[in-house]
Amino acid sequence: MKRICAFLLAIACCLSLFGCKKQAEPTPTQEPSEVTTKATVSDATQAPTEEEDGEEVTTKATEDAKEPVNKRPTTTKSSKATKVTKATEAITKTTQATKATKVPASTPIKTPEATQAVATQSTQAAGHEHTFGEWVLQEAASCIAEGKEVRRCSVCGFAENRALPLEDHKLNDSNLCKTCRKVIFDDNAPLVELGVVSDALYGSGAKANTPWDVKCWNGKVYRASGDYDKNSGASILAYDVANRVWDTAYKVKDEAIHGFVEIGGKLVAPGIDATQSWEYGNYYELQADGKWKQIRNLPNGVHCFDMIECGGKIFAGLGTEKVGNTVAVSEDGGKTFTFVPLYKDGKLCDLSKYDHSRTYEFAQLQDTAYALVAFYTKSGSATWEIYRYEDGKMHYAAEGKTLLDGSEFSRKYFGGDFEFNGTCYLTARRLYAIKDFSDPSSWQHISMPNSGKVSDAILHDGAIYVLSSRQDIKTKIYHVIIYKSTTGEAGSFAEVASYDYSGFPLSFDYDGEHFYVGCSLNSIDQSKMGMLLRIKPQK
Repeated sequence: MKRICAFLLAIACCLSLFGCKKQAEPTPTQEPSEVTTKATVSDATQAPTEEEDGEEVTTKATEDAKEPVNKRPTTTKSSKATKVTKATEAITKTTQATKATKVPASTPIKTPEATQAVATQSTQAAGHEHTFGEWVLQEAASCIAEGKEVRRCSVCGFAENRALPLEDHKLNDSNLCKTCRKVIFDDNAPLVELGVVSDALYGSGAKANTPWDVKCWNGKVYRASGDYDKNSGASILAYDVANRVWDTAYKVKDEAIHGFVEIGGKLVAPGIDATQSWEYGNYYELQADGKWKQIRNLPNGVHCFDMIECGGKIFAGLGTEKVGNTVAVSEDGGKTFTFVPLYKDGKLCDLSKYDHSRTYEFAQLQDTAYALVAFYTKSGSATWEIYRYEDGKMHYAAEGKTLLDGSEFSRKYFGGDFEFNGTCYLTARRLYAIKDFSDPSSWQHISMPNSGKVSDAILHDGAIYVLSSRQDIKTKIYHVIIYKSTTGEAGSFAEVASYDYSGFPLSFDYDGEHFYVGCSLNSIDQSKMGMLLRIKPQK
């Protein structure tokens, strides 16, 4: 009986064990299908986070697919094992295919269709034929910079750029480019218009356009401008000879600049009518880097008309609020200035009847500085006198009206002044040769061969050059002649250049190759008012 019970118990246990195993083992053909579907959908629908990329998402899906296979008992029959192996291979192929079509993490993936669209776009970007739209302007071309256009493929967005060539210069009537301020001209032309240029600052025909002075300095031609009566403001403009272009103007803190002088080996521009407080006046010094520096230390210098370096001192001709404070001197290289008293007949001048005074010009003779001073009454009438500097005082030398010849004043009353061979030469409608300022009877008037009006004179490389002109009564055209003399004697001046022009020649300078002439507002053609000309020597 005991044996029968033991046998039946053994059979029951075997049946129980067999039933449990059959229930736990899944059907091999179904498992790969379920896992494959899970892997594909997971990779196509799950958007990567900022920390995850497509690679990390694919790897996670593969591990999920492999997990049931790793848990299978090792006692699985060979046929089932073979099927599971094939299922695993299918999963691996699915995973590899998913990796091949993955997209960057920055691209959101929402549906399997989105994955397909990204894949198609990637394929097109890599090898399709672009379909471009119209060229779109990005940067316009000019005479100084190339332009740029871009067009894009309407399918993949690929951009293609192309450069636009430099444009031609946009020239005005004076062959001055409005864009780059370069002057275009034939180098062999005897007369070249370099432009008014200042009309952009003051307006065409404005008195402020007047080139009161022209100065060649270190490869550039500087021209003065401004109007201290209209209070238009003033700028110093410069023409670069080598590059044939006008530099950006330097705007001074004064209403006008009437002239340039050399002091201490530097180019200096006195400032007329300070726009700041009148406690001090200004002058401007050109630095080695080509920039102008404002120096503001002229006491009560509302106006500074002229400056000169003479006898180791620097003199400034001022117009101040106090009559008599009209000449200031510096003995420390221009760091400080003090007023010099005016004396006549050994006594301090009695100026009580005058309202104000101004020193307009300086001249030099035998290491002595001379000043042209005007004293004004309240009614506006003026008394002109010449003073010389000696022992810390300005002493009366002569009456000054004779030098002005009763004519209209030109650019700086003295159109040009310098010392040559022991004689002071200056222009005031005429060319004067003065050996003694205290004796007006000895002042020599030197006529030019054309008997024209002399507006300026310069000393260059041991020779005197004179700017002279005559106006035709009928046509109003000026016939201009530039003369040269190596001795300064009467009858020694010979013509070196000439031209006809509608503008009156007011100021000029010479750089050794060309003359540069500034034309005043006395012109029959308003567009030529303030024009700067380049004149080629002919002889």
